[in-house]
Amino acid sequence: MVRRILPYTTAWAAAQECEVYHVECGEPQQTPPAANEVAKFMSPMKLTSEPDTRAVVAA
Repeated sequence: MVRRILPYTTAWAAAQECEVYHVECGEPQQTPPAANEVAKFMSPMKLTSEPDTRAVVAA
């Protein structure tokens, strides 16, 4: 789920607008870290159905 414009620290509340993307994650692939950097990976995501870009949070 994605909320636009709101700070990430804002609590979720009923009737807030959001976007819902149904995805399936693929196998993680390690990426080479730079010096003094934490380990990272990439995981491909594939949509499994049409996104709902005008959803609202349920109570």
